[in-house]
Amino acid sequence: MMQLIKNLSEPKNLLVVCILYTVIITLLFLVPLHIGTTSTIPIDKLVHFSLNGALVFLWGFYLTKKSGVTHWRNLLFVLLFAIIYGIIIEILQEELTASRIADLWDVVANTLGCFAGLFFLKLFKIKFSS
Repeated sequence: MMQLIKNLSEPKNLLVVCILYTVIITLLFLVPLHIGTTSTIPIDKLVHFSLNGALVFLWGFYLTKKSGVTHWRNLLFVLLFAIIYGIIIEILQEELTASRIADLWDVVANTLGCFAGLFFLKLFKIKFSS
């Protein structure tokens, strides 16, 4: 298992993982899904938060592995790209699907998830660099 993780964390393999992840979540965001709420926090907001957090984490990790160091410009690029991606996804949901609508709270969840992904990337880097 550790060998698999080590192989996946090689930059060329990690790039494939990042691209596949991005394609998969794009499709998930654009297909009709019926996720209800089971508490005061709608589950779909948690999904948006988590998927966008993972998006930032993966792409940030890839750029860090590729360059060998963590450049703040790379992380800022990933963060801004992911936030813009989340906004575009919401617009596409409104324009391209009949069963999904654009939701400002999804954009908020996407954006907060992006910042959380960056936070967890920093924690991950600190934990494994020492």
